[in-house]
Amino acid sequence: MLAIRRSKPSRRSERPDRRAEHAATRGNAGTAKRPRPGLSQARRVSATQAALLAALVIGAVTGPLALTGVLSRPATAAPRTRPAQAVTPVGVTGFAELYVTAYVNRADKEHPDALAQFYPAAAADPGLDLDSVEAGPFYTSRTAPLAVTATGPDYWTVTVAAEVLQVVDGAYQPAGTRFYTVAVHESAGRYVATSLPGLVPAPPTAAPPKLAGGQLRPPLEGDQVAAALQRFFEAFLAGQGELGRYVGQESGVMPVTPAPFTKVTLTRLSAPPATDPAAGQRRTVRAEVSGVDAAEHTTVLQYALDLELDSGRWEVRRLRGAPPLAAPQTG
Repeated sequence: MLAIRRSKPSRRSERPDRRAEHAATRGNAGTAKRPRPGLSQARRVSATQAALLAALVIGAVTGPLALTGVLSRPATAAPRTRPAQAVTPVGVTGFAELYVTAYVNRADKEHPDALAQFYPAAAADPGLDLDSVEAGPFYTSRTAPLAVTATGPDYWTVTVAAEVLQVVDGAYQPAGTRFYTVAVHESAGRYVATSLPGLVPAPPTAAPPKLAGGQLRPPLEGDQVAAALQRFFEAFLAGQGELGRYVGQESGVMPVTPAPFTKVTLTRLSAPPATDPAAGQRRTVRAEVSGVDAAEHTTVLQYALDLELDSGRWEVRRLRGAPPLAAPQTG
């Protein structure tokens, strides 16, 4: 419980001296009045007492949290300054994607106002000439933001990846992925581009980490883990058999419906063959499967799964969202 101690009043023996000093000051008519440190200190003490008493009343009414908030509040609150990136990048990246789409699809001589909504300064730039840009050679099928960098207060540089189609012989054909940088400024919740997009190289790809379990290899004949996974994927992806027979009761794994494939084959896995497995033994496996649909199209997929041996049978306990990384080597 918070204890508040009140300042003690001045002793009676001190009062005559203060009254005498006050009378002497008033009696000196030809001398300017001087500030009295004792009085200002008393006022400060009185003000502090009043604030503490008010806080106590508030705490009794609204609870300990309100009391703590009042007492911990500084006497003079410093003005809050807005951080350099107070606006969530979601709006910034969305604006950048729309701007890149409009730029690729419609920034040409037939659409002189296509960029006005995003880059209004283009209309006031006498040197910017889009008359030489032919209409319709490129089209964005999809965009995605890759990076956002705070360039300054309310100012960002966004890197946008755009899958581009190009007209070839009267039809759109894939032209690869292009990467654009866009400068976006925010003011009062509104966004504006400060320049045309810039075409940049693809960002470098990181070095792949080492995964646990070793390399994927074709399943060996008689491998119990491989046989269990083959039956699991047939039920999971092709609707062949009862999936509940190959998963643990608490796994929560459900079959993909409607079944995308008519045939599924386990092509590779990372776990070595199980030799003399004991009940309750667990292992994490990376598996690769090949699925063939009704149109005879083949799709290759890879999974990471947790398995457990139960009553002499391997069961899937969990489908992992990502394969586990190898433990770092110490030495």
